Amino acid sequence: MLLSERTFLTSLENKNRKLAITTTTPEGSVLSTWVLGNYLSGQDMKYTEDEVKGATRHLISYTWASFACHLDGDENKKAIVRIHCQVPHIGTELDTVEEKRTQVDGRERGTNIELSALQNLQDSGVVPRLLAWQQGKQGDDGPVPGGFVDHIVWEKVPGESLNDKTFWEFSLEKRNIIREQFRIAYLKVARLGLRQRLMGESKIIWDDDTETLHLAGFRIAVEIDPTEEWSDEIFVSGYGDDGMQPLARKKY
Repeated sequence: MLLSERTFLTSLENKNRKLAITTTTPEGSVLSTWVLGNYLSGQDMKYTEDEVKGATRHLISYTWASFACHLDGDENKKAIVRIHCQVPHIGTELDTVEEKRTQVDGRERGTNIELSALQNLQDSGVVPRLLAWQQGKQGDDGPVPGGFVDHIVWEKVPGESLNDKTFWEFSLEKRNIIREQFRIAYLKVARLGLRQRLMGESKIIWDDDTETLHLAGFRIAVEIDPTEEWSDEIFVSGYGDDGMQPLARKKY
């Protein structure tokens, strides 16, 4: 497997590229257009054909990237857009259109988990509001003809993502306020049966002016028991290598 923090999608950055997104709901379809700005984050996840054939679970090569954006015609309506795009397996980049098309099997889309999680958590009040989404197919000129190319747009909430430096520069009183707001937000999400699989400070958006907190980072979400009780060990154990340890280490 090849992992890379930069993707071919970064070429879209700051070129006033416009994305026309048709959001389909039970009430109908709504078209909105978003203007891309700064590249924020992304990753390539690519496999060889041998890895795909020998895997015990379904593997698909894809890339994703997040950008700042705003609604076309209204620069004050700021948002974040995440693009998920299927890409060819390693070593097949120069294959013909028809050869690449054989990599499409329709079993998995790049946005299934994230979109479903955000939709289910809209009533929690602690995740950004969904503004637009679209699950589409690539044309013959795409990296994998017939493969998925999906978009999710959510509002840019007030505040900035925490990091190890900024968190520990706050006073003990402020750190405890953030911890309490995180506990409340975590439980609101948990009561709906979900949480982020990988959680770190960067997934916590803190607005110091209003002392409000939002949770982000549901690209990989997992189901949990909604009756799960809170434990301060959640501060320490986290959910993996990118856990919540920074909120608990050093002097508390």
